[in-house]
Formats: sequence, C-alpha cells, structure tokens
Amino acid sequence: MNERTLFMFSGQGSQRYGMGHELYRNNQRFRAILDAGEDIVREVLPGQSLLSEMLDHNRRLEPFDSTLLSTPALYVFQYAAATAAINEDSKSPANFEGQRTARPNALLGYSLGEFVAAAVAEVYEFEIGLRFLLRYARLIQETCPPAGMLAILDDSALVTQHAELFRAVTVAGRNYPGSFVVTGRVQDLKELATFLDRIDVITQALPVSRGYHSALIDPAEASVKTELAAIRFREPLIPVYSCQLGRAITPGEYNADFFWNVVRRPIEFQKALAAFTTESARSPGDSTTAYYDLGPSGVMANFVKYSLRDPSRAKFSGAFNPFMSEMQSWESFLASRRAQFVDGGTPASN
Repeated sequence: MNERTLFMFSGQGSQRYGMGHELYRNNQRFRAILDAGEDIVREVLPGQSLLSEMLDHNRRLEPFDSTLLSTPALYVFQYAAATAAINEDSKSPANFEGQRTARPNALLGYSLGEFVAAAVAEVYEFEIGLRFLLRYARLIQETCPPAGMLAILDDSALVTQHAELFRAVTVAGRNYPGSFVVTGRVQDLKELATFLDRIDVITQALPVSRGYHSALIDPAEASVKTELAAIRFREPLIPVYSCQLGRAITPGEYNADFFWNVVRRPIEFQKALAAFTTESARSPGDSTTAYYDLGPSGVMANFVKYSLRDPSRAKFSGAFNPFMSEMQSWESFLASRRAQFVDGGTPASN
C-alpha cells in the first residue's frame, strides 16, 4: 500500500523550553542546523544564545514566551527536524535514502509554521528565513503592545452566543470543531478565561507575549513588509498547504503581502487540512494518508485526530511528544515513516 505523507509545522505557542535537547546530542543533521542557527542568532543579537535558551530542559515547566528568541527557536527547531527526517537513512532500508526519495508529498504550515514550510520547500534559503524572522521578532517586540493568546476548547459558536464577552478579543484561528484561539490584551483575556471557567469551558493561555493574528500587531506592518520585500521568493519544490489561505499555494502567491497576512489574518487549519485530504482522496490506487507533526509539542497531530471524519485510512503522529523521552518519540516517528516501504511500498516522489 502506498502512503501519501504530509509534514505539518506548528506556530507560536507550541514552543517549549528543552525542545531538541536529546536530538541535538544524538542526531548529526539536526545538530548541524541548530549550530548554524546559533551562529546567526549570535551575529544578529550580540550577547544572546539561541541554544542556551531553547535546549534548557531544566526550565521545561516555564513558559517559553520571549518573542525575540522563541520565534527563531521554533523556526530553527522545525526546519532541523524536517531536514533530519527527510535525510534519515542510518537505520533505514536502502530505498529510504536521500532527500529526493524520502521527502513528503506535501507540507502544511500553521502561522509561523508557514515560514518553516516555505524554507523546507526551498522557497528561500534557511538562513534568509531565519535572518528575516530575527528582524521580524524585534519589530514585533519593539512596536506592538503586550498581549496574549487563549486556546478555547469549545465550538467557535461561543463567540456569537456571548458576543459581549468576546467583544474585546479577536478570533485568531480555528483548529478543529471544538477548538479555537483568540487573541487580545492580557487583562481582557484573563476576564474572558474567568467567565469561561464559570460555564465549564476549558481554556489555556498560550506562551506568547504579543497579539498575533489581530490589529494588535498592525504597528509593525510597514516595517515587516519592507523586510519581506527584500526577499526573492521562488516557487515551492514540494506542494504547500497554507492555513492563511485554507488551501494549497498556487504559482506566484508567495510575496511580501502573503507572509504579512500569515501573521495578521486568522488561521484556517480546518480548511487547509480539508483541502489536502480532498486532494489525497483523488490519488489513484490503494493508498493511505499519513499526517506527521514536526512541531515540538504534538499539537498538530491532535488537531488532525479531531478533524478527520473517517480516520480509518489515515495515520497521524507527532515526531515529538512532550510526555515521552525525546529520542523515544523521534524513533517511533521514524519507524512509522519507514513502514511505508515495507511489503512493496515505494518512496514518495515529486
């Protein structure tokens, strides 16, 4: 049975202290990219260390909410994980070697994850994306007011049912039926969370310090677009599904306005996932669909789990489960990928 694979990359709020601390020691490809990222961060932000923050497992219970470092950390981590997975061959059968045979059929980016997906698809070089995100993070931090984001485990119909209480916040994204995210000023989010707790709705404050996907980041728009205008965007070498558009990227759509809208407009994960799932269903022959989450917290795999109407012909897993040993989780993910080559399966090709 053939397998169509989707690599998914998560956005702000999924980062955590300690992410990558075991894989950095044990995987040469992963370590090389993190080291390259460290060099760039030290150059652009003198006195700052990406690795000392990101790999600090002793702080794993603290929120990793520093805009200046969590932004590049999430980009570097997921790009490194994708590169290690695509090029993984040390324990694989002979037909699972090389970037061109082991790469996924498609990519999906969620918010900041769209920048990772574009880099993996070679829309721009890894270094160019990282240097932009370092400047972007500084602009957001310096020009936008403190704010936050709140994940709500209920249907987004709550927004209309309690319009007055949601008046001061903005719907930032729709993850799956029964989960959405709002953004707003910290006090407004606290008041909303207090009310929702009283009516038995579960909420979770995300580790972010700015109001992404809302007017709260508009003060940075002109400067961010100026930075983006200096980047030369190529067409993706792997199909990319965008949560900003809710569908696959088409030729010519990568530009400065697109990437600004990635961080400014609402996240439409359900629509993007449905677009990929529909396209996969049209694939000829007997095939299954695999959804792999390359984010540090496994949240995208859960989004898929609760989104699919019929998961019987699909599999979904996260490369990193924060409740498991990092290497155990990583090896489980690799084993799942290798399974597609057993009993006559063939590598993905694009």
